[in-house]
Amino acid sequence: MKRQVRELMRNRRVGTFTLGLSLVAAGVLSVLSIFTGFVDIFTVMRLSPLILVSLGIEILIFNAVSNENEMHMDGWAIFVNFILILGTLLSTAAVVIADHYKLIN
Repeated sequence: MKRQVRELMRNRRVGTFTLGLSLVAAGVLSVLSIFTGFVDIFTVMRLSPLILVSLGIEILIFNAVSNENEMHMDGWAIFVNFILILGTLLSTAAVVIADHYKLIN
């Protein structure tokens, strides 16, 4: 059992922490926006580039402290990163368009 846990920890994928943190933050902020009106959904969208910043920092830290010579990203990781970047860009574009047409205060 201990061997399996050590092997699982050694094979942890880069971006797991950032993805988990982003999901929790997006969920909490969305619930606050929907039920309390305390957080404006456009504010949440403005903060979406922080996901990319967090992922970049996690990759840099992993690369700096890793004993491996190379960092490998499989096709699934590249696809998920593409979706995150596309979502962030679309979210940012939506806020810019809404600001331009005075759809938000």
